[in-house]
Amino acid sequence: MQRTNDTSSSDPLSERAPGSSPAGQPGGLRMLLAAAIIVASATSGAWLAGLAASPDGVIVTPSATPVPRLPGRDVPGREVADLPRFPDAVRTDYQRGRQGALVVTELRYLVSAELDDVRSFYRRTFREYGWEVVGVDVARGEWVFLVASGRRVALVEIELRGAFIEIDLEVEAPAQRPRPSPRPEPPPPPPPPDDDDDDDDGDDDGTDD
Repeated sequence: MQRTNDTSSSDPLSERAPGSSPAGQPGGLRMLLAAAIIVASATSGAWLAGLAASPDGVIVTPSATPVPRLPGRDVPGREVADLPRFPDAVRTDYQRGRQGALVVTELRYLVSAELDDVRSFYRRTFREYGWEVVGVDVARGEWVFLVASGRRVALVEIELRGAFIEIDLEVEAPAQRPRPSPRPEPPPPPPPPDDDDDDDDGDDDGTDD
């Protein structure tokens, strides 16, 4: 019996020409691999381009953003006894001077706290130390209190300043008048004349015995 060659096959690879790709295009796998290498190279190049290079050619990565910190100590100054500072606040400014008939004291504090906690603290302070709240103003998250105690008036401002809360105090009080200097005492009167000398002079009649 004469045998004939059966060219049909269930394997699709049997019909590929030598060197052809699965998609029937020459070098398909090589082209895909080359494209992947190009993309990876471009990504690496973009990453390297994002790094800062110093003039001497040393690659330097960008530095991290510094974390803000409170000052380590108070500036010189004096506290207002009946307007105490918020706990752990740092005094960053102090001014005191005379303006006409008033003595004005200005203080500034910074503290790491919640604004509502600071506001509640000074609300309690006003009650405990006898300050009368004359007025309150709130604008853009800033709280301003106008308070009075006797002949003194104070302005308390509380606001968010970056990562901290800033507290400004301004206290006005009447300047004390200088006490008048005491008048000097008058000099003592002169002593009275000596009577014995007068008697001696009266007995001398100018005659000899």
